[in-house]
Amino acid sequence: MRSSRLALTVTALALLTSVTACSGGSDDKDDSSTPAASSSAGGDEGTFTKQCSVEVEVTGAAEASWSGKATVSNASGVTAYQSADGKDQLIVYAGNDDIQTNANLTVGGATFTTTDPEVGLEVAKDGSGATVDAPTSGVSGDGPQVTATFTCGKAGKGGKGTSKG
Repeated sequence: MRSSRLALTVTALALLTSVTACSGGSDDKDDSSTPAASSSAGGDEGTFTKQCSVEVEVTGAAEASWSGKATVSNASGVTAYQSADGKDQLIVYAGNDDIQTNANLTVGGATFTTTDPEVGLEVAKDGSGATVDAPTSGVSGDGPQVTATFTCGKAGKGGKGTSKG
């Protein structure tokens, strides 16, 4: 089933991104000045990791809400915004040649993902921010509605604009 494979693929990518996002620099410096790495997203663009603030609300098939700190990074080859509140987590990906723009949500031990990159996802590839207002689906069917706003520092190097897919 296509949606099951998509959910598993997105979950695997979320775990990889989580591991990548957890390793790295100090919170005390301006991460937008991190030097470009030879394996950065898009070749000539700079690699960045920076702090954001986030507000998340999950309604419907699952319920959760939180606000606070978040991060954005393109170190894994795709710009990913990430926030967690205990075991609940939201990761939003800006699409590129290898992955569609999507959001991956874990609430109460269940994982859900958005299925249409054209619906409710405005995600800046440059790490400046993202907004989500989209339905999700899980392995067992329809999931909750997720609404989130990531507000991040000044735009990083390269990767201008937003991604819808």
